[in-house]
Amino acid sequence: MKNPILRPLRWFALLSFLFSFTAYAQNSKSSASKQNPVTNQTDVYIAGSWYDRKTQQTLAAYFKNGEPIVLRDGQNLARTETRLSLARSIAIDGNDIHVVGNILDSRGRDKAAYWKNQKYIPLPIKLQSNGDSETSYANGIEVSNGNVFIFPYQSGTNYYYLKNGVETNFPYLVNPGQIKDRIHFVSGNDIYLANYADEAAYWKNGVKVSLDNTMRQPNRVQVSSIFVYGSDVYVAGYKSYAGTGSGTNRSMAVYWKNGQEVILSTGSGIYATRLTSSIFVADNDVYVSGMSVDPNTGEPMAVYWKNGQMVILAKGQTFTQALAIAVAGNDVYVAGEHSNYKVYWKNGQEIKLPDCGDVYSIALSNGNGSVPSTTLNNSSSNSTSDLILKEKADQYLAQMRKVPGMIETSSGLLYQVLRAGTGPKVTFEQTIAADYKISFPDGVTRPGHTGGVGGDMSASRYTIKGMQEAVQLMQAGGVYRFIIPYNLVYGKKGSKDIPPYQVFIYDVETFEIEK
Repeated sequence: MKNPILRPLRWFALLSFLFSFTAYAQNSKSSASKQNPVTNQTDVYIAGSWYDRKTQQTLAAYFKNGEPIVLRDGQNLARTETRLSLARSIAIDGNDIHVVGNILDSRGRDKAAYWKNQKYIPLPIKLQSNGDSETSYANGIEVSNGNVFIFPYQSGTNYYYLKNGVETNFPYLVNPGQIKDRIHFVSGNDIYLANYADEAAYWKNGVKVSLDNTMRQPNRVQVSSIFVYGSDVYVAGYKSYAGTGSGTNRSMAVYWKNGQEVILSTGSGIYATRLTSSIFVADNDVYVSGMSVDPNTGEPMAVYWKNGQMVILAKGQTFTQALAIAVAGNDVYVAGEHSNYKVYWKNGQEIKLPDCGDVYSIALSNGNGSVPSTTLNNSSSNSTSDLILKEKADQYLAQMRKVPGMIETSSGLLYQVLRAGTGPKVTFEQTIAADYKISFPDGVTRPGHTGGVGGDMSASRYTIKGMQEAVQLMQAGGVYRFIIPYNLVYGKKGSKDIPPYQVFIYDVETFEIEK
């Protein structure tokens, strides 16, 4: 028989949990914590500049699905210079759009700039010995765990970055002249920077990792982009070898995976040029954008390589190249230029960017602002968005372990006994009458996963390992909260309506064990 007196206790416990989750959600800027509906729309954001036909000036802007959003805030628009500002990097975090680049200061010098949702926010840039701010611009921005990382460039100082506006210096020397756009990456709390000088290398948290230091002038090796996928570090680059005679030079587009070089394309002679610009990894597929040259005509070609196979996007007589690449599911998005026009391609279909002056970087988001999955049917275990989901799930589980009264079993199952039951625990084959509620840390309600009133629970009927274990911890008349880690539910792959790395929360009030 159900005891109605126990229900207020159960709901008090539930409210207590919701309060603790609210505190967690306020520290997370994921779109899920804002409970936005999931859509299949992929929004394409491209950072660069927009040309004002009236004033004949260019201003910092980003293009969302091909439409320009001009970043006018924080600038003296009365200035007469041809270029007033430039957007160099963009990051999407939930409903927030972060852009960095540069504007002109009062003396007409470049100054690092940051806009959040089109509002200009001044940056604390180092001062020279005379008190003047140094010539500077912001090359890159990343958002990780709700923290905003900005990567400025300055002349005359050792390299540093800003984390939530606070200056952080590297423990070892990193020459600021070696840092270029698109060669930064933040993975959790690890900061990666790639080397743009005549050596292939990158730094992880200020510690240098050399990839190729064998090239000597007039031969050159340079890197263009870095991407971290799980525990693997990918760096794209290119090599050029000067010939001993006319037309005998050679060029190679390459990337390194954990230091192992992979050659993408080789050219020789007068049409040797092979360049890379950006690298992206999804579902263990490696995508590298860049430029090649038609070996017969010498026409420049905007291209990308997927696992070493070249895809030609466009040929042109002048300035045709792919500059940035991103992937969502089966869709490949590449930003670049075609015969001087700034464009982007979706699966090879070209879309012009109206009055676009520059293209620097690309970012994708779902229609609700979240980073799209880079695979279909949630089958990826290591896509960029999946790694974000895993990171957030691990953060939540770590916080829940600190909740007073929380118990963790050897499997990692977390539970609280909110009111002790009586009698023996439920065996694997037994059924216990219960009311229960299913919820998720992201606050999203998922049909088919809501729980039930007056239901029955039996370990033998569950395929979820976490619930098989949970039921056998119950006693008649008990009130429990079970927090089931993703590895005890649908794991890194998820299911049709459950995303990867999903934590389940069961709030259960039990009644009698049914014989």
